[in-house]
Order: sequence, then structure tokens, then C-alpha cells
Amino acid sequence: MPKFQVYRDNAGKYRFRLRADNNKIIAVGEAYQQYSGCINGIKSIQKNFKAPVEDTTVEGQRFSNPKFQVYKDNAGEFRFHLYARNGEIIADSSEGYETKDPCLSGINVVGQSDTVEIKDL
Repeated sequence: MPKFQVYRDNAGKYRFRLRADNNKIIAVGEAYQQYSGCINGIKSIQKNFKAPVEDTTVEGQRFSNPKFQVYKDNAGEFRFHLYARNGEIIADSSEGYETKDPCLSGINVVGQSDTVEIKDL
């Protein structure tokens, strides 16, 4: 079962990451000043986990928010964002993938996160 981990970064801000069953980090969130903001970010993911997947590497496929968005980064690797209804990015893939399938698998892990454990580190 995937799990969220909440931790403080070197600047003292709160962050979260989502780990898959194999303990690999799949998605990360932004830095939050307050712990409660970080938890709200996780709750937003859990609320929007069923969002459709918009693939910007395929022409003509566009959705309104909330949505996952698959894209290619500057290195040509596949990545994803999860957008909230208000257009804010609430999660990013933690790494780039050489092919699209592992990127979509990462989205599937996020899609299983609606009831996962939140662990404070």
C-alpha cells in the first residue's frame, strides 16, 4: 500500500512525498510554511485522485482541472503533475521516465492514495 511521508526540509519547511509499495518515491509536493498546509495538500490529492489524465504528448487531448497532466521535460523524459480544481499543482512526479508507461504507473499509484497512511518523519 502506498504511503505519504511528511517531513521538514533543510529550510525548515514542511513537505510530503508519496512512496509506492516498493518504497520508491512517486510524487512530491511543494514546500509549506505550516504543517497544516502540508496536510491539506495531501488531502487535496486524496480528493482529486480520480482526475482524468491529460497527455500533452498527444495532440488534441485537453481536460479542465482537476487533472493529471503527462508532459515531457527539457531532457525529453516523461513526467506528471496533478492539478487541483483551482489550477494549482498539488503533486509532481519525483523523477522523469524514459517511456510513458512508468509515468502512467506512477499516476496509478497516486490514484490509490485516497485512504493511505500519512506518516510523520
